[in-house]
Amino acid sequence: MKYFAALIIALLVSGCVTQKKCNKKFPPEIKETTIIKETTIYRDTTIYVHIRPDTVRVVDTVIVVNGLPESKLSRLRTQFASSTAQVRSGRLWHDIMQNDTMIARTINDAVQRSERVEYRDRVTTVTTNELTGWQWFQVWAGRLLALLLIIIFALKRLSLML
Repeated sequence: MKYFAALIIALLVSGCVTQKKCNKKFPPEIKETTIIKETTIYRDTTIYVHIRPDTVRVVDTVIVVNGLPESKLSRLRTQFASSTAQVRSGRLWHDIMQNDTMIARTINDAVQRSERVEYRDRVTTVTTNELTGWQWFQVWAGRLLALLLIIIFALKRLSLML
């Protein structure tokens, strides 16, 4: 009788399964959320076109009117070239020299930069089952029964000791 009562108390006090076994039987839900954000940025860019220098010379004959066979040196200069012209001995001497120049050109939307950002979020949802009223009654009845058995055994021991 002693062992039978101790066995009943041990069964009433202990649980049926451990947490690991519960997780194996009823695994928790795991939700994985992935957010992907892609951004593409376009920018204008400027490129420089190099213009190589070049020289052109032209010699031509000029008809002299009223005895003016010669003229002064004429110079013209721009951002890209310079020119000199002169009439000597009834001939036109004309030189044009192109300057070493870079021209800036803008290209729209030429540079593109893409970014991809990925966020991963892992959520573990544990589903717990609530006990029904009948199950709560059984739990409390088992606790009261265990307490009652402990008190009965304690009183029997005290009476045997006396």
